[in-house]
Amino acid sequence: MLIEQAIKKELIGTSGLTDLVGQRIYYVKAPQNVSNPYVVFSKISASREHDHDGASGLVPARVIFSIFAETYREVKLIAGQIQSALQAFKGTMGGDGGVSVNGAFYQNEADFYEENIKLYHTDCNYLIWHNE
Repeated sequence: MLIEQAIKKELIGTSGLTDLVGQRIYYVKAPQNVSNPYVVFSKISASREHDHDGASGLVPARVIFSIFAETYREVKLIAGQIQSALQAFKGTMGGDGGVSVNGAFYQNEADFYEENIKLYHTDCNYLIWHNE
């Protein structure tokens, strides 16, 4: 399983989050005319760690979660649920057959209002150390 699949599976399995967004969690791009609120996430970097013996198999993946909703309160509630699901996560992400994660760490957050689509938008960044 890819880390992207594991993240989505982990988030879909978080009832507090799905209570707010349902299954509307997408990788890279949301479908056209998607209902609100929703989350789009993307891996924005993933270097490969090495040791004296070569590739270690450990990857620090930086992942950004873009949350869109009609109110500022909604984006903050959704961000909080993502943080509850991921912050300091250690173990197998995505359940059986998932990805071994050494740690997931909240990095930062930025707030916006998207005038063209009339939605509040918060970006939350995480660093997820996982094994390939």
